[in-house]
Amino acid sequence: MAEALVLAGLVILAAVAVGLWRVLRGPDPADRLMAAQLLATGGIAVLLLLGGATPASGVARCRAGAGAARRLRLGRLRAGRTAGRLAMSAALPLLGLLAIAAGACFFVAGTAGLIRFPDVPSRLHALTKADNLGLGLVVLGLLPFAPGWLFGLKLLLVWALVLLSGATTAQLIAEQVRRPEPPA
Repeated sequence: MAEALVLAGLVILAAVAVGLWRVLRGPDPADRLMAAQLLATGGIAVLLLLGGATPASGVARCRAGAGAARRLRLGRLRAGRTAGRLAMSAALPLLGLLAIAAGACFFVAGTAGLIRFPDVPSRLHALTKADNLGLGLVVLGLLPFAPGWLFGLKLLLVWALVLLSGATTAQLIAEQVRRPEPPA
């Protein structure tokens, strides 16, 4: 599972690199501000994924949970109530990986919008919506691998702070673009 997290991180990193290439060659100063926003959102997603792929993360603990599942199948644990927990504990990592893959797809879609859209407001919309949703799905996908509820709460706090900063940055960029030129 750690390999899947690293692969998703590489996909997001490639999307950020392509998006940065497009935004940095843009004609407006607003494009350079969007480059900083793209780098921040994508960089946080990549760092979270690589942090989740380290041996000390919840992915290693998830593998250790496979031994408990084996013992359950062999009848060493109570089979009554714990059978449903086994099915749920096996499904949660798969749902987490599915959410991470969907988040990586949103990053790629946001980058495609950033490349294809002609004006700054359209590119800004593609960047803020797709990347923030992509980061949210990455955080949601990492929650089943979290070693405890406090770590999961920290993940959600990181996402909330990125949402707040992304909305603020988008408003500032949109205000700069809509501001009329001063008369000469």
